[in-house]
Amino acid sequence: ATELGIGDTTDAEVQLGGLDTAGGALLDARIARALVSLARGHADQSATLLSGVEGSGVALAEALHAQALALEALGQLADAHTAATQAAALRPEGPRHAALVARLSLSLGDTAGAARALALAGADRSPSIHLVRARMALAAGDAVTAETEARAVLETLVADASPRDVASAQLVLARASILRGDAAAARAALDAADPLRSPSDEAMALEVAEGYLDAGATDGAARVTSTLPAATLFPARR
Repeated sequence: ATELGIGDTTDAEVQLGGLDTAGGALLDARIARALVSLARGHADQSATLLSGVEGSGVALAEALHAQALALEALGQLADAHTAATQAAALRPEGPRHAALVARLSLSLGDTAGAARALALAGADRSPSIHLVRARMALAAGDAVTAETEARAVLETLVADASPRDVASAQLVLARASILRGDAAAARAALDAADPLRSPSDEAMALEVAEGYLDAGATDGAARVTSTLPAATLFPARR
């Protein structure tokens, strides 16, 4: 739940605080601490917790996946992609890992790599897979397919979608509406996405603000940027 951005991390922190020294040193505990740190907006601390991680099998794949999420939050996309790719190699049957590789490939401008990663997910139809497909459609200028994939998350798969998934789907709808020249629909989708984003997710906040600007809603962009901390990982986008 912490990884997915679902609410409060208090219970996880209480459980972790109750571990003895040996328990706290376990890889699963390190992964949990890293995800809690990430959820609380401390991506640098999260990445440090998983630096040089060792292990095997499922546990190592999960550690690398969490490390990739932390590095992505820090804007270190190439390093995040490397970690995610290693996780996917350890768990080729895990669609979560394939979806993360695809998302990071797309962020790096590698649409062919994203398509290859999606192929590894096979017939999986999780929200994360639909969202990557939606982003690929946007990159190709295909607003219709992007909207279809996003609506699958918001309608058919909404019970399986995290708040971050829902926000991401609304952002896709906003971008698709901008492609179609429908600024009012774009603003409505951005209004739906904004309350769902995590306060610690600077990249998503900036994406919402940029969407408002492209939809001609400077007031919305100003509102979002006013909530951002003074320190930034993305100075050029600010």
